[in-house]
Order: sequence, then C-alpha cells, then structure tokens
Amino acid sequence: MVITEKVPHQQNGPSSLHRRAACHGSRWAEFGLPEVESEHSREGTEAHELLERILGGGNPTGYEDREMLTAVMDTVRWVQGWRDQGYSVRFEFPVDPSELLGPDTAGTADIIMVKGDHIIVADFKYGHHEVLPQDNPQLLAYAAGAACDKAIHNGADPWFTLVIIQPRLYRGATVKSTEYTYNGIQPLWDGIRIDLALCTDSAGRTPSADACHYCKAKLSCHERVSVTQDSIGELVALSDEPLTEELAMIQQHNGLEGMTPATIASFLDLKPLIDALFGDIQDLAFDQARAGITVPGYKIIKGPGRRKWALTEEELARKFKSLKIPKVEYLVTKMGSPAQVEKLECVKAMSESKRNNIKTFYTKTLGKDVLVTESTSGDPVIFNSSEAFAAAESGPSDPTVEATPPPISFL
Repeated sequence: MVITEKVPHQQNGPSSLHRRAACHGSRWAEFGLPEVESEHSREGTEAHELLERILGGGNPTGYEDREMLTAVMDTVRWVQGWRDQGYSVRFEFPVDPSELLGPDTAGTADIIMVKGDHIIVADFKYGHHEVLPQDNPQLLAYAAGAACDKAIHNGADPWFTLVIIQPRLYRGATVKSTEYTYNGIQPLWDGIRIDLALCTDSAGRTPSADACHYCKAKLSCHERVSVTQDSIGELVALSDEPLTEELAMIQQHNGLEGMTPATIASFLDLKPLIDALFGDIQDLAFDQARAGITVPGYKIIKGPGRRKWALTEEELARKFKSLKIPKVEYLVTKMGSPAQVEKLECVKAMSESKRNNIKTFYTKTLGKDVLVTESTSGDPVIFNSSEAFAAAESGPSDPTVEATPPPISFL
C-alpha cells in the first residue's frame, strides 16, 4: 500500500467542485475564509484518520468508539478484498488533475486501486446523508488526477470504477459504484473545466440549499438572504399574517452575520408560522399527488417502518446472554438499535437458519418477551426529489459492507 503527504485544501479542490458548479460565485465568496468546522466534520475527520491508520498497518485495539471502528473495519475488509485480487492500493493519496480540469484542483483521494488498465477510485463517507457516485464531481476529479499520474497508470486508456462507501447509511446499499470508459468520462471532465472557467471574480452567486450547504460564505451571503426573503415573501402573501415589516428588516443587514439579537429574535418568532406554511404546502402536494396531479420533481413514497427495542436494557442483556451473544459484543452497542446488533461479528457467525430471518431470531419467545417492535408508520411518508425517489425506490439492502468485492464487469 502507498501513502504520501496530503495536499492542502485548494480553492477548486475536489470536495468543492459540486459547489462551484452550482454557484459560480462561490469561489470568490469563500476566498480567504477559514474552513468551516462542525461536530459532523470533526467526526468525519476522526473516522478518516482511523481508516488511514488501520490501512497503514496500525492496530485498532483499544479504540473506544465501536460504531466508528466497525464502519472503518468494514471499509478495510472491502479494500483488502480488492488487494487479494491483485490490485495495488494507495490511500490518502495526493492527486493533481489540473492538466485536465484547470488550476487549483489538486486534492487527496481516500483510496485508489489499480490493476492493469482498471482504476478504482473510492471515497469513504462517514455521514448518514446519502451520496451517489454517478457523475460525482469529487470522484471525477480524483479519477482525472489518477489518469494524469504516470506513476499510477502509464499504459493504454484506462477505465474507471468510481465508488462511494457509506457504512452508516440507514437504508440502501452502503457501497455504490458506477463505471466509465476513458472516452465516456472525458465529457464529464470537460464539463467541470468549463464550470471552473466561469468561476471568476465577477461571477454572480446563485444560492440554493444544495450550493449553500457547505459554503464557507453562507452566513455573509446577501444574495442568499435576498433569494430566501423573496421566496418567503411570496408565501406569506398567501397568509393572513402581516409579515412585510419583519421581513423587510433583513434588508438592513449584509447577510445573516450582521443581524442584531433583536432581529434574530424577530425571525425566530416567525419560524412557527413559516413552518406551518410549508407544512400546509406539503399537505397540498400530498393531496395533489394522491389525486394523480404531478408536482414537478417530487413524488410520494412509503417510508420504512422504524424498529425499536421492546425491552429494557437489563431485560435485553438477559435475553442476549440466553442467546449466547458475548457480553462484550452487545454492551458496546449501548443497545442503540437492532441494526447495530445485526452487524456484530458473533451474530454474523451464527448458522444460516438463525440469521435467515433476524426478526424470527429476535422474537423466539412470544408475548411480552418479544425483543423488537416495528412501527407500521415510522416515517410514514418520504417526500423527496426525483433523484432521492429513484434511490429509495431501489429498496433497502444489506446494511453491511461486503468483506469481498462484488464481481467486476468489463466494459
């Protein structure tokens, strides 16, 4: 395995490309601003550092965050499966796709694996928010960097498998991949280069929930506030409540950072009404969809039932002991959820008949001793964009990452 020094964050680095395409003004809006740190980003950094340590031969013994360790070890086993097939493995590997994408696009890829003319680029995500590999700018940039690096590949035109690994997804496959021929991926690289060329100091900002989510300038972006104000203004015009004065207050400030405590309080006072308006609009959309009227970009899908323990922790401990699940195994889960217990190694090692239907395993004793109850409603309805609908429509799958890789298809 190969590891080298990481590349410092660059203005058009792979992780920022999605934002650059969505808002051409975001580059100059973020210029000079520090990286935004949150609890989620710190957690993600810790998970990546643990993955790097173990892939580099480090010992995970004694690591206390068992959920993080399980997610990382699932990923390590997935990588090892490819290594066993003869792939060379590079992790936390610096790539520079500037030859194909333009300046300031260098970054550090989580995992790059190569065998012959096949290049696998994998990105490890520790969060719960689903990320897809199809036309993913970050993965495309890593692939471009790999294609430019003669030390990685110096033969005929390669083909690529781009992979997102998300061991903590609540539903759906935790390893998703897509494939591209060299000719097929080039138009996507061209599209990234064109978008980046438009990211000039005079480029306008085009705020959206997607573009602003990770933007370092979102709190000081006047355009974002103005777009939100205009949108809310249209909605509240339908309301009986006089909100014009309160909404106009935001024009006195340059973005959210300039708001006084009194102004913040005024907007917080509006939140219940705004939430209620959006709730009414969603209800209306549900009614129209059920009546066969299409709401562009949205569909109604049935959400999954939510499982929970029907017993106390003490009762569960006795039950697990009777089922010969070692105490050290089930206590580390803190009884978080049935799904966590399903991922324990001792459960995976059980006979096929015991694992065939995990609910039967949980409910071996009937009546008040049933371990798991499942809500028939849970999240009764998920109202999502067409893209999310398409992902959800594929249905849930095994929540664990396979220790060995799936068969490869050859293009």
